[in-house]
Amino acid sequence: MSRGAPARRRRLAAGLRLVAAAAGLALVLLVFRVPLARAVLPVTRSVGLDGFLFPAASGFLLRVTSLPPGGRLWVDGVDRGTVPLFTNVACGEGQLVRLRVAREGWPPWEREVGCREGQTLIVRARLGKGTP
Repeated sequence: MSRGAPARRRRLAAGLRLVAAAAGLALVLLVFRVPLARAVLPVTRSVGLDGFLFPAASGFLLRVTSLPPGGRLWVDGVDRGTVPLFTNVACGEGQLVRLRVAREGWPPWEREVGCREGQTLIVRARLGKGTP
């Protein structure tokens, strides 16, 4: 037996688990007639990837990280979830979009950015230490 055989078996087992999970999801969607978007949206939101699967008609993709991590992101006053995350921002070219990241015990970080239709904006919010 070659030295790479155990690693090959682990990769094969991981691939088979992935295929089994996808088949299970497909079976649940088929049997219970659940729309794909409704089935995967909570999962994609929980890991911050809803912007990739459900793009906005117009606007830009926003990737936000924060230091320290774990703050909440608001886009134009709408809570988008816990940072770090990816999300789509629907807006028109040139429109100003207000971003706010807040975490308990830290002063909030706020910026206004211009809409960058069809582009990706990467933002790192540095929160200043506040009173705990």
